[in-house]
Amino acid sequence: MVTNQHLVASVDTDQADIGIDYSEDVDYKESLKGKTIATDWYYDKLDEIVIAVVTPLYVHDKVMGVVMIGISQKLLKADSLSLVMLIFFATMLISVGYL
Repeated sequence: MVTNQHLVASVDTDQADIGIDYSEDVDYKESLKGKTIATDWYYDKLDEIVIAVVTPLYVHDKVMGVVMIGISQKLLKADSLSLVMLIFFATMLISVGYL
């Protein structure tokens, strides 16, 4: 999921979630300040806990929103090393502006 600088979802794999306002979310607000945060939260659509990585979206050295990648813990348990590496490299590429 990707937000704009006002923390409103502009891109999401679940199209019904586009337009959701995340401006009151503490982790998203911290990420908008330049921090990358990993946390877990309950995702009701999957009825399970997911691990989320939220990182700033930079455009020309300015934070223009945040990117959140959520991974199912069930999937994570199935192939944890590969998923951890995927999250790490995706976060790094997003942080330096390649994604």
